[in-house]
Amino acid sequence: MASIFEATAGTKLGMAVPFKSVTQGAGNSSPAKTDPVTVNGLSGTIITSNNVMAAKERNKFVVTNSSVKRGDIVILNHSENDPADSGYNHNSDYVVQACAVTDGQFIIQITHVEQTDASENDTLFINFSILKAVTHS
Repeated sequence: MASIFEATAGTKLGMAVPFKSVTQGAGNSSPAKTDPVTVNGLSGTIITSNNVMAAKERNKFVVTNSSVKRGDIVILNHSENDPADSGYNHNSDYVVQACAVTDGQFIIQITHVEQTDASENDTLFINFSILKAVTHS
């Protein structure tokens, strides 16, 4: 039997994948970082609401995505791109992670890791990519 390396030889890992984008709470009069979103595809960006998060607060929300299956790996990173914010970059104030990956959905947890008592109301741009699980026989 061929090893996983032999079986995947010649496969491009950096292939182009259609990119989707969705804004959390769009159409909602008072959006929150706990609002669920639907974004289908293997990669994309979720733009969070800018409601206030207290220091050390955690928020979770469900992402519905028809491309994700149990066993897939969801990779996340984030940026805070507010041109009105004159110079201070809040990226290090937040940690984002994917958890509870199941067929058709996963959960994103945002943790505000600010060590002071500061509350912040940043809009985060969460980029995601789904790596498909390999089935071994």
